[in-house]
Amino acid sequence: MTSGTRSSDSRPEQKRRDYRVNTVIQVRLRPLENSQSSRGGPDPVALFEELTLAQARFRKELGPAGRTFVDKLMATVDALTGIATAGDGSGGWGESFSVQADLSAGGIGFACPISYDEGAEFEVEFSLPDAGSTVPFRCVAEVVRSQPATEGGYACGLSFLQLSATTQRRLVRVVLELQRVQLRAEGGTG
Repeated sequence: MTSGTRSSDSRPEQKRRDYRVNTVIQVRLRPLENSQSSRGGPDPVALFEELTLAQARFRKELGPAGRTFVDKLMATVDALTGIATAGDGSGGWGESFSVQADLSAGGIGFACPISYDEGAEFEVEFSLPDAGSTVPFRCVAEVVRSQPATEGGYACGLSFLQLSATTQRRLVRVVLELQRVQLRAEGGTG
């Protein structure tokens, strides 16, 4: 059964896109020609994610004191990375704006004040104030929707094109945690 094979092959991709939450994000965009990689400098977010990957790999080999030390060290690195990226106003980044967004590991949907050309590609940086980390997410995204919204502005949809495996795991983990928090809040009010 070919369709059964196709659906099972695409199932991880579909499951990844099903992890979705509506939350406030801080977002900014820059054209790809202004991206960090085209300027040749190190990207602090990518470096943080590599360190996070190493931490996850070696943390289980440590005893309780070692794990506590590594956790405190990573919290410090998280804070420093957040400071380094917050000060990165150069390099072609547009204005940062806060918006209510529909976020998944496959993309972001939100209302924005300006229209973008569908098919345009940008480097997108976004952070979630409720996520507990100061390190933003960075990836390349394509504008898949930019339509006038009834309440003014534009309904914008970005599909992630280049999302590293580490970024994807971190994003899925954050989305799932925010979903748990929202479900607990809904259960507590009812």
